[in-house]
Amino acid sequence: MGFHIKSFLFALAGLFFTCAAHAQCCECEEYDGCYGGEENIGTPEAPQCYPCGNYDCGFCDWCADFTDGCPAGVPAGRLCKRIQTNCGGINGCVKYELCNPNNGLAGVYFAGPENTCHIEGNGTTAECQPNTVSCSVFPIDHFDIGWNCEQSAQSGTAEWKPAPDILAWDTKNCSCLVRNRNMTVAQYGQLVADVHCQNANADFYVQDEYRYSTRSVNGSVNYSIGRKYCSKCHPGYLPFVEPSPNDGIVLRPENAPSGNWGTYKCQNMVEVPNYADGCDIDWTVSMGTVTNSCQKSCPAGMETIENGATSIDDCVPDVSQTYSDGTGTFTLGTERCP
Repeated sequence: MGFHIKSFLFALAGLFFTCAAHAQCCECEEYDGCYGGEENIGTPEAPQCYPCGNYDCGFCDWCADFTDGCPAGVPAGRLCKRIQTNCGGINGCVKYELCNPNNGLAGVYFAGPENTCHIEGNGTTAECQPNTVSCSVFPIDHFDIGWNCEQSAQSGTAEWKPAPDILAWDTKNCSCLVRNRNMTVAQYGQLVADVHCQNANADFYVQDEYRYSTRSVNGSVNYSIGRKYCSKCHPGYLPFVEPSPNDGIVLRPENAPSGNWGTYKCQNMVEVPNYADGCDIDWTVSMGTVTNSCQKSCPAGMETIENGATSIDDCVPDVSQTYSDGTGTFTLGTERCP
């Protein structure tokens, strides 16, 4: 009998030593990369998880102060603590911290009347956002340099579509307009070197296949260009005319008369002997005559001598013409009298 008592006391002492050796019983340690009941002998970044051992250290009361009632939609088995009311200034939007009694892992949940808000972000740093926002809150990220729309030029509203179906913003009603932009190399560099448009315009919209591609208010709307045109060329340049639509993009203003041509750039210099003083595109003419309508002829006996002439002041006497008087035949020089 004495032998058995000694053996029992020795085993019991060994059990307490084992618990102490595992840092106050690892079932109840804070999460360090391994779940409750596991010990991490690695690092939080590269955990190596092993069972604590076959002993019972008692109940771990992870969620002692999580005593608020949980709103509908919180996963089963979680306890809740209300940590913010009217979150983000949204009336009725409540921010809860969740707790899992089994391992102490936390989460964040938002609730409000008629689903007025939702979570964006992770952990306790997550933010609440309203379920309806102006499209102008989204940043702009578009590949077409020079034609990019300004963030403030976006219009319409976006609606949040929750899980499990979508979990994204519905941006179908968002649009953005570029209006009366002076497209210059000085402003946009060589990327727009052939545009030379003094009045550039573009209409952006969201295709159905991209309406749910925006996952947060920090993500950009996936726009496509539906219309892109130039209404006025810089002096010295003529409109580059091409069929419209081109690759699905309309190259004419919405209020222009119907036509099968359009232009979004003024690529070519006007050639001698003419000049171009910066024309407004005439959308009423035919495709074959729009270029001629944007260049002008010098007065009789005058011509330009370099491509890209911008005004009548670039016209000089035509040296190829000969004149006769009582003294003989002569030509005029290119210098103009003051």
